[in-house]
Amino acid sequence: LSVRAQDVAAADLASSRCKNVAPSYRDRVGLARMLLTKNRAAEALAAMADVEAWPVRIDVKANGWFVRCDALAAEAKWDDAESCVHHLDASGYVPEKERTKITTRLQQIDEALHPR
Repeated sequence: LSVRAQDVAAADLASSRCKNVAPSYRDRVGLARMLLTKNRAAEALAAMADVEAWPVRIDVKANGWFVRCDALAAEAKWDDAESCVHHLDASGYVPEKERTKITTRLQQIDEALHPR
């Protein structure tokens, strides 16, 4: 609920009070996205640290990878962000109809690395 409401304080409170209840992978992606919008990239990155090992549907895993790559970019870790996007691209998780998400991120990283 806190993720849908974009309420970081509520998410933090729920996390501290519900130590024995792990959020679903989909909820973790939503929380990490919300953290990114609140300039908390390091926390978003930590939430996606184990995305490679998630035993979930491909679309959830791909979204987790996108958030991980975006968090790396938000921290200006350009080489790591670029490697992340290439890893996601090579994984086959992103359907052809969504390839623009890959190319857009690669263009943004290239522009950050090579300003004109």
